[in-house]
Amino acid sequence: MFTLRRVTENDMEALAQLVGVIEAADEGLIRLTAEIRAGLETAAAELGQTGWLAQIESGPVVGYNYGELVRGAELHFWLRGGVHPAWRGQGIGQQLIQNSWADMQQQRSPTGGERAWVNAWAYEHDRQRGGLLARFGLRPYHVYHELEIPAAQVEVIPAPPPGVIIRPWDNRYCEAAVSLRNRAFAQNWGYQPTTAAVLRRRFETARYESPFSFTAWRQTGGGEEMVGLVHACLGWTRQLRQANEGEIVWVAVAGEARGQGIGRALMLTAMKALAEAGVETISVSADNYADRPAIGLYTKLGFTVRKAIVDYRGEL
Repeated sequence: MFTLRRVTENDMEALAQLVGVIEAADEGLIRLTAEIRAGLETAAAELGQTGWLAQIESGPVVGYNYGELVRGAELHFWLRGGVHPAWRGQGIGQQLIQNSWADMQQQRSPTGGERAWVNAWAYEHDRQRGGLLARFGLRPYHVYHELEIPAAQVEVIPAPPPGVIIRPWDNRYCEAAVSLRNRAFAQNWGYQPTTAAVLRRRFETARYESPFSFTAWRQTGGGEEMVGLVHACLGWTRQLRQANEGEIVWVAVAGEARGQGIGRALMLTAMKALAEAGVETISVSADNYADRPAIGLYTKLGFTVRKAIVDYRGEL
């Protein structure tokens, strides 16, 4: 019914068309075949070493898989692949991964001294793909949630806790904001410490916008300290999503100040500003370990999950 074979240079056009069909079915993305092909050509080395195609005899290509290699202290392979919607459920995906898996094992150091990991992703609702990855020993490791709320449903802004003042963003706050963020997210999945220079660039490029960013300050015996912040934007997200949408990009509350309503007050202040600017939808994203998906604050504010992607990992 179908055969597996290696990817060759002559397969790029057919492979790009297949990727386009899979993306349209699974993600609602419509991309030009030329754009997809250009991306595949940058992965030509991996496709040549670990890439496999499933092809109907004398017919179209209906599935593909390869391992994208990332070298560091340890080896990481990312499984890239998919099966045409009309040909799923027939074992094609499993056979493709089996072949690529054997190739990835061959690429390990001959001594086997370095650890090697295989990574892949699946939508949270895609139990078929999640089950397939589990059969190869991959387990959920990280989860990315994208949430949204209609701007018309934004709640009334609550009063901040006693002794806390919420202020509009000012670039003079960069040093205090960076200190707060680096402390608040030191233990969070994937967080890398940032700097004041990086934060300023975010505002220069409009990834964060001052009219939609706010800070929370608490009075202390020696003056006051920043205990929370929220960064949001409108233009960047409208362009990226091609929709009338604003985005909450960052929210952080100092560890000792959590559970007091500061995060809620900051979020709603930024959401209200976005709503008053005329957006139809407000979105927010969250990255967490798969076993600790911390999205409770967002759902309590009325956000619903638009997309949830799970990263899987297993040792090769």
